[in-house]
Amino acid sequence: DIEERVEVIEFFSHPDYNDALLTYDLALARLATDLSRETYPLTSEAPARSWIGTEDIRLVGFGVTDGLTYEGSGTKRTVSLPVIELDGYFVYGYDGGDHNVCFGDSGGAALRKVDGSYEVLGPISFTFIVSGTDPCADDAGTGVARIDTATDWVNEVLEGDYDVNSGSETPDDNSSYGGSTGSTSAFAPDDETGCENSTRPGRPLS
Repeated sequence: DIEERVEVIEFFSHPDYNDALLTYDLALARLATDLSRETYPLTSEAPARSWIGTEDIRLVGFGVTDGLTYEGSGTKRTVSLPVIELDGYFVYGYDGGDHNVCFGDSGGAALRKVDGSYEVLGPISFTFIVSGTDPCADDAGTGVARIDTATDWVNEVLEGDYDVNSGSETPDDNSSYGGSTGSTSAFAPDDETGCENSTRPGRPLS
């Protein structure tokens, strides 16, 4: 797998992000140069209730594989979860407690397969408990922040119309993302590994 590192020159947090409710858990990064690898478009349609029980979301991340020792991060892994519910801010995935995401996976891409390719639904935001006490090691699922709720903001940032004083930050000089260490929405989810729930606890994931 080819690693590509690209400097982040600016990043933007959604101005309506709510730390308590995790609503609008979205951010954008402006890169110094274009990525050379395949990228996927943002979703072309809003999630529909018809997706529940019929659609899967594919989660891509570089998080740990052991939530107790925090080991195993830095390798791209994927897991597919059926859509079980959605609301105005999130799409929820859950497969009965067999697989889930973990620490370090937040911000990774949530993808939906459309016509043989993928569209980005949004970033991985948090895990939720169905039963037990551990948000991932027990019976748990994942919440994905819906990017379709913020298309106006995304377009403002892309077109340069967004007030940079209201939600942008300049990264440290050493900040860089890309390749197998970031920008997961840009890359094909080619690793089918997916880790079992018993070794993947954590919430929130940041």
